[in-house]
Amino acid sequence: MIRKMETKILIVLLILLTAIILVNPVSALADDNITRYESLVINITVRGEVQGEKITAILQLFPIEDKRQKILELYTFGKGAEIKKEKANITYEWEDAGKAEFGFSASIKTDAILDKIKEISFPIEISEYEEYRKESENIDITDEIIKKANEIVAGKTDFFSALFTLAEFVNTNLTYDKSYANVTKKASWILAEKKGVCDEYTILFIALCRALNIPAKYIGGTAYSNLEKVFGSHAWAEVYFPSYGWVPFDVTYGQYGWIDATHIALQKTADSEVAVGYVYIGSIKTEKLSIDTAILEKKKELEKKTEIKISPLKKEVKEKSFIPLQVEIENLQDFYLPLTLYLTRAPGVYGSNVKHILLKPKAKKTEFFILEIPEAEEGYVYEATITLESSFNNLAEEKIKFSTNFEFFSLEKAKKILEQIEEEQYLYEVLLECAGRERYEDEGLNITCKIKSKANFFYKIYDYA
Repeated sequence: MIRKMETKILIVLLILLTAIILVNPVSALADDNITRYESLVINITVRGEVQGEKITAILQLFPIEDKRQKILELYTFGKGAEIKKEKANITYEWEDAGKAEFGFSASIKTDAILDKIKEISFPIEISEYEEYRKESENIDITDEIIKKANEIVAGKTDFFSALFTLAEFVNTNLTYDKSYANVTKKASWILAEKKGVCDEYTILFIALCRALNIPAKYIGGTAYSNLEKVFGSHAWAEVYFPSYGWVPFDVTYGQYGWIDATHIALQKTADSEVAVGYVYIGSIKTEKLSIDTAILEKKKELEKKTEIKISPLKKEVKEKSFIPLQVEIENLQDFYLPLTLYLTRAPGVYGSNVKHILLKPKAKKTEFFILEIPEAEEGYVYEATITLESSFNNLAEEKIKFSTNFEFFSLEKAKKILEQIEEEQYLYEVLLECAGRERYEDEGLNITCKIKSKANFFYKIYDYA
């Protein structure tokens, strides 16, 4: 979505200042965006309604305590019911319910925690958590899913990188379609049709993980939506990392290996499950569960974890040009950092204004967007502001000028520049093993070398003598 900002003319310099805001439908940042905070205190109330006589309601949405969330207060209600709190649910039993409300209200402290993950080799054998490695009702693991999972991770030698690539495949290949909000589809259907809501994104991602024998859970709960500007029911996944435990992946929101503090987990299961079940004698009438959420306290904003610089490859270009924007990122942490980049202001952008990247510990990386330059009026020089933000509160700005007289860059030329840069940066991950023997001073040199792949597929091995 593109929205024009205020336009001003500087008479002396004859420069027209223009800016265009680009908004990502799922993850765009705003000044008051609560996903920027490291810690929140949130009140959540889940409420249902029944009408009948002898009824048992089993509420399977229940606040879960883990390293990312802590229950500060919890109040259950259900007039006339015997209430039992179990490990993963609450039951309400009525002998004669009449018309009754039931549910709970809780205050929960949430934290946006980054697990300090170092390198884990891939592929890897995992024997734990069989329940979360096998197929289930909606998470079917067909031959097509197994084939696709192996295609996606081909060449990967790092566990986090492999999972990141699976998540990015789902995020970029599925179309968000709200017409599927009240149905749940199987993973095989999702892979074929490539559409759905957070349920479908999560189910397909879990199926791809399990196809590689990697344990993954389905998480149901609530989270803040930057599209709707409200909290809503949501689903994401947790993946088991050997030596680190369960790590969250919200493939719908592009948060791979972490989740923002607006997420509240209410259900952790092997598959998508119903939110509430009923056992009753006679007749029953029910109302759909409602979930109301309110922010009670904002603790502090997320700390910057990277250094980011941006620069267009040319700072003066002709109208209707396409010019690469270089983004240099340095990870200041000694662990892997999943990061989302948002081009939030620019004269225009070709393709997506969002990039999801994974940075190795203390690593530097260069990414590119392609800026799309608008028309210019003869005799004017235009100056536009470019702003790039990150999921961890970085902000970088730069300027670009355009007119009818500067050098023209076609889309084909911009793409060719990026292809050349990519070729220069690309290296195969290989091991070079050489062997020789002691020799006399006047004897010829004969060395045998083998090139072996470090990846999880095999290069042909050549011998050079």
